[in-house]
Amino acid sequence: MKTAISRLLPLAVFLACGPVRAETVVRDLDQGWMFRLTPGEAAGRTHPLAADWQEARVPGSTLADLIRAGEAPDPLQGLNEAKIQWIGLSDWQYRGRLTLTDSEKQAAHLDLVFDGLDTFASVSINGHTVLDADNMFRTWTVADVRQYLRDGENEILVTFRSPIRVMHQRLLHVAHTLPGEFETPFGDEAEGRQSQAYVRKAGYQYGWDWGPRVLTEGIWRGVHLVARDTVSLAHEYPSTVGLDAHVARLNVMGDISLDAPGTYRLQARYRGPDGKMGQAEQTAQLPAGTTGIAVPLSIPEPALWYPIGAGPQPLYQVELAVFDVAGHRVASSTRRIGLRTVELVRDRDGKGRAFGFRVNGRILFAKGASLIPMDIFPGQESAAHRDRLLTMARDANMNMIRVWGGGLYESDALYDRADELGLMVWQDFAFGGPVPPPDAAYAESARQEAREQILRLRHHPSLMLWCGNNEVETGWESWPDRKDYARAIGPVRRDVVVAGMAHLFGGVLPQEVASLDPQTPYWPTSPGTDYDGPANVPERGDMHVWNVWSGSAPIADYLKTTPRFQSEYGLQAMPPMSTLADAIAPDQMGENTQVMRAHQKFASGDGNRRIGFYLKAEYGRARDFPAFVYLSQVMQADGIALAAEHLRASRPWTLGSLYWQLNDLWPGPSWSAVDKHNRPKALWYRTRAFYAPRMVTILPEGDGFSVSAVSDLNAAEPGHVDVERVSMNGTRTLLLSRDVILAPDAVMAIGHLDRARLDPTRDVLVATLRVDGKIVSRRILPVGTYRQLALQDPQLSWIWSANGETVTFTARNFAHAVSLGVDGPDTLPDDDFFDLLPGESRMIHFSGPALSKAVRAHLKPRSLFGATR
Repeated sequence: MKTAISRLLPLAVFLACGPVRAETVVRDLDQGWMFRLTPGEAAGRTHPLAADWQEARVPGSTLADLIRAGEAPDPLQGLNEAKIQWIGLSDWQYRGRLTLTDSEKQAAHLDLVFDGLDTFASVSINGHTVLDADNMFRTWTVADVRQYLRDGENEILVTFRSPIRVMHQRLLHVAHTLPGEFETPFGDEAEGRQSQAYVRKAGYQYGWDWGPRVLTEGIWRGVHLVARDTVSLAHEYPSTVGLDAHVARLNVMGDISLDAPGTYRLQARYRGPDGKMGQAEQTAQLPAGTTGIAVPLSIPEPALWYPIGAGPQPLYQVELAVFDVAGHRVASSTRRIGLRTVELVRDRDGKGRAFGFRVNGRILFAKGASLIPMDIFPGQESAAHRDRLLTMARDANMNMIRVWGGGLYESDALYDRADELGLMVWQDFAFGGPVPPPDAAYAESARQEAREQILRLRHHPSLMLWCGNNEVETGWESWPDRKDYARAIGPVRRDVVVAGMAHLFGGVLPQEVASLDPQTPYWPTSPGTDYDGPANVPERGDMHVWNVWSGSAPIADYLKTTPRFQSEYGLQAMPPMSTLADAIAPDQMGENTQVMRAHQKFASGDGNRRIGFYLKAEYGRARDFPAFVYLSQVMQADGIALAAEHLRASRPWTLGSLYWQLNDLWPGPSWSAVDKHNRPKALWYRTRAFYAPRMVTILPEGDGFSVSAVSDLNAAEPGHVDVERVSMNGTRTLLLSRDVILAPDAVMAIGHLDRARLDPTRDVLVATLRVDGKIVSRRILPVGTYRQLALQDPQLSWIWSANGETVTFTARNFAHAVSLGVDGPDTLPDDDFFDLLPGESRMIHFSGPALSKAVRAHLKPRSLFGATR
């Protein structure tokens, strides 16, 4: 694989010893491709330019190329989503040229490798069909491709068939098709005849309740020519078989392929983060063919890798090298690893079973969010965008991201960066909701897909969990369309479908994980109980909580559910006005305009009514559309903060909080904390507080409020908690003051406040946690709702510093969710949507190159006061 050879070979230089003979050489073939509509396509009559050969980018997609060429509109803009559906309904061809170098002509083996074909593709070389692909997530290899090549230039032709048309033909005589996730609004599939469930293609491309329907086709990952010698090495993997403070014991494994048997010296070497090196070697008589090898390697006094907040992230380079009897290094591969252990905590306690993560022997509370694909075009996000997003997760005090099953297996670079940042990764296999077909060919394709992804990702220390799917089991158990389908097909066929799910998620996938990556736990489905009763229950596994939002339950109902691990929950909010302005014309800015409904994917465009429902209950009716945008973000931040604090205060019963969702991929309302451009919503700023290592919280409980302090640190420390009542007239009354010892990885109950002494129309509660005299956490909570509170004009004022890099805000009266109204990526403030108590000031710093003039020009502070009518 390219990741194990071409990208990592330079790392082997510092480890190499002895003479070097030609090893595997990888040449990228990403340049010089052309694309067109397949001859005879009906779309050629309405799009004649698309029928002619034109330049293609690889990796890429036909849609992205057509947009660049000006022959298709940007689907993110206005109503353009409807105007690009013809592209995914058409067949396309890519043409590349290949001329061998002299060294490639001399190679013992020559393979043509496609890292990703989306999705139904036929590959021919000089007119000879050499490959048929049907799985977007697999690598496709034409082995010993030289037999199809000629001297000089060779033509590679890749023909992509429309996934909709392919599947409609196959499903023509199926009486009841498996339910997909969301019906198309464009009429390209008949209602109730979705094909999504049958295709190994990223589910989000079929449209979701936060994104568009963009069915791409194309060569979406790289193409390579791999020249191999008579000896080659693949799947190098330093497996940790023993780890303590004194020594790490590894088996450095790999698959070696030989054209003939022979005696070889196998060498494993490491280089630590401190520069120290070590090695081990052995001699082996190896047969022809492919053989698994393993070299034991010990690392004394290992530096352990920890998730962020629990310790450092030291990384080791480990090389596996093969030498022939003459001492020539004939094959090698290098991995970067971290030394750690991970266990899935499943202890029984009489009330059910726990669910959590124990890393290096320490149970950690998982704090994070789900990651969806970062671009509508798979794999096309920029490195800067990806790095910024992960850094923002880290900066928001997250320690885990969940790579969601309706999307993609992300690029190597994402997992590399997670290793560096200390972000744990919960990895779903790419099954995002639809029930899979129960046939052998589908299961075998999924097995091969799983093998490739496990082999690619298993060495990453950030990888904490392989999860079989997202919501397949709970959907089958409880969603109306699944129940209708089960009734329609009858009990015999229903049993076949259920057996197919059990075979795939309880057999095929866990078998591959156990065989290839026994160091990483497997979990069949999220939410789930590992088949210990119904899937989505609070006592025995992880849980998705959607009665709030999807079920229209009050936000306060978050406090009524306390799962062992809450792996999904969320509230929608609009993105910043500047993001909406990128895609929506001024005359279409409104809660219920045609374009806004097209960009609001929840409930067929009716999701803004749901936002309005929660705004009215918590704050009142928005004064205008900009206020609606602002209030939606305040509502989302306040609501998720309540849920997350409840979960953290419920430790050790609860061991994780992953809200839905971290990021976005198009300009519209969604559950994200960060929008398409990595502009933060109010939720991102609030996440820093409710996921902070130390936290004080006030939660409604019974006839009053409970006050707790939470610590995720690994050592006890003294602190002090104060709780005040602050009235709208500025009166402050101390209700509770207590010295505390914050226990490590624990929650401390501080006290209880009686509601009878408090006035919901004029009082807010303010809890402050100090350590060493410094405020490390503060929580402000209204006694009732903000709608009940008799807010006064905060009379905000602000003063700029001389250099324009800071601005200090002061409020005469209480101000909730003070927003600066500056959301450009180059002018990110270090805080936003913050509260100010009467007479309080806050200095805000800006980062980025365009500071004083740009920020001054766009600064439009507002608070909750005046946002409603």
